Amino acid sequence: MCRYYFVTGGSGAIGSSLVKSLLRSGHKVAFTYNKNEAVAKELSKEEVCLPLKWSMGEALLENTENRQIREGTVDKQAQSLIDSACTYFGIKSFDGFVATAGVSYRGLFQEADFHQWEEIFKVNVISNALLARKLIGRMISAEKAGSIIFTSSIWGGKGGSMESLYSASKGAIESLTKALAKELGPSGIRVNAVAPGFINSNMNSWMREEEKDMIKERIPLGYIGSASEVTSIMQFLLSEKSSYITGQIIGVDGGGFE
Repeated sequence: MCRYYFVTGGSGAIGSSLVKSLLRSGHKVAFTYNKNEAVAKELSKEEVCLPLKWSMGEALLENTENRQIREGTVDKQAQSLIDSACTYFGIKSFDGFVATAGVSYRGLFQEADFHQWEEIFKVNVISNALLARKLIGRMISAEKAGSIIFTSSIWGGKGGSMESLYSASKGAIESLTKALAKELGPSGIRVNAVAPGFINSNMNSWMREEEKDMIKERIPLGYIGSASEVTSIMQFLLSEKSSYITGQIIGVDGGGFE
């Protein structure tokens, strides 16, 4: 059965892997992207896939002097994004929403400035939550059961040295997931999060091979995971096979990081 899904960060490693997998399974997908237009164009060669350029930061900059106007602009753009995607496919709502958009920051806690705190929470938490809120409204109005998936991290639950900002943002995602699962359960909407460990992606591209080898030694399964290993769990959580699973943070981390 063809279903309709909305994915944020669809041009990233995990996001693009998920979009490709959903399309191969015969589903239709709308996805957001920011900078990686080449990947977005490659993914959107077919009419069953809709790319949507979205940057909450750019929307905020449109009216920098008036906070109320800035927030209203972002809210309207988020609503317009969801509405235009539904119109494109001729549907009232999507069957599922997966938030994979995210950025990282590595450095000492005391060296992070306000802009870096603002940026990481804006992208990792607020932007994804805002789009989810708009889609949830449509799900409830359409009386449509669905699945919401957020992307956390191994650091969201245990915290990582030199990763304080990133860990804090992912901790917020985990709390949001558990709270929303309780709130939306009566509406038939399930909410879960996937918490990847070390994954081969652009986010970890700064690491040297010798550093990766050291990390492998600390992972029980002995290797760094792939994006497809993360997205296979996401697809499971989107499917009816996970119909009694909600409010869970599912680790995809090779056994953790010792």
